[in-house]
Amino acid sequence: MAGTAPRQGQTGIDEKTVGWRRLLSHPLVYETVQYLVGAKRGLRILLERHIRPVAGQSILDIGCGPAEIVKFLPDVRYCGVDHSASYIDRARRAFGDRATFHLGDVGDLPLDRLGHFDIAIAIGVLHHINDQTAQDMLRAARDALAPNGRLVTADPCYFPGQNPLTRFIISKDRGQHVRAIDAYLDLVRRVFPDAQRHHIRGLLPFPHSVCVIEASRDG
Repeated sequence: MAGTAPRQGQTGIDEKTVGWRRLLSHPLVYETVQYLVGAKRGLRILLERHIRPVAGQSILDIGCGPAEIVKFLPDVRYCGVDHSASYIDRARRAFGDRATFHLGDVGDLPLDRLGHFDIAIAIGVLHHINDQTAQDMLRAARDALAPNGRLVTADPCYFPGQNPLTRFIISKDRGQHVRAIDAYLDLVRRVFPDAQRHHIRGLLPFPHSVCVIEASRDG
């Protein structure tokens, strides 16, 4: 039976990492699973509708994983941060010629080395971390943003009247902090008062629900 164990080297992160889920810690396995579930299509939708990157901008990717998103970006200054050494190593091998990567906790970003960014993204991060670590991450993201900079997050969510099958599928996520859709909004608004949420279905080819939040540093 699968249990819950926090991943090492990161405070405040709670994931199911035993049983078959342990395999997802390996970048190639993770990328293969993402391909099989159609995550790349969902990533393109997030980019087009919500992140909306423009050539010449700077993007901070908090919890970047193997950084597959780099494949779909225009000519931007991209910096990825993740606590997994294997993910960062994979990202550097694949995209080190067009991006920079830092190994570190999402709640303790090395802001003195990163500089400031037009956009900060945290895709699939909040549902892996507790409220305190989320607050640390959000404050760090705010401090990393340039004036008028934007934050975009995306995470699986629960909502009233949700299809039982959708709720069941989401409950099997590695992340142990999947929240109700408005709980994400309340969490982000503690740091970004102007945050707005979007409820998206259809990003993946099976029943699923995602809460996307957009906010600005100066809102």
